[in-house]
Amino acid sequence: MRNLTFVCKDLMKSIIKYDLVAIAKRIITNKWHELTNDDRLLAESLDLECFKWMIEREKAYAYYEENQVHWDWTDCDWEVCDK
Repeated sequence: MRNLTFVCKDLMKSIIKYDLVAIAKRIITNKWHELTNDDRLLAESLDLECFKWMIEREKAYAYYEENQVHWDWTDCDWEVCDK
């Protein structure tokens, strides 16, 4: 599979401006663009659905970071080891 690189900086501005949340999600999920502070500030100034999505995304990441659990399980903990 070929590694594709996209420059989505200007595109992301338009996506936020026209409030295309589904496209924003797709671009971020595919890691074609990483949200910047400028993206957030633009979305905040417009206060549309893209901004609401960004806030929810930030909340989810913050929750994950605060409640991250580190498991030290072995195969025996899953009952697949030889006894």
